Amino acid sequence: MQVCNRTIRYHLVIQATPKMAARNPAVAARSEDLIRAYESRLGEHRAYIRKKGIDPAEITNWEWGSS
Repeated sequence: MQVCNRTIRYHLVIQATPKMAARNPAVAARSEDLIRAYESRLGEHRAYIRKKGIDPAEITNWEWGSS
């Protein structure tokens, strides 16, 4: 499971945000809120995994796209 293995993009955001905040004041102003939001999402996903036994479709069906 990607969420439990810490291999989803949310973990990357949580790890990268403090580094970006150290170099960019605009990011620094939002970094705590951003980290808190992604940690909350991870909590929701862990609860889903405990209930269903699999990663949410949002994780398993995610693909690189042209955003």
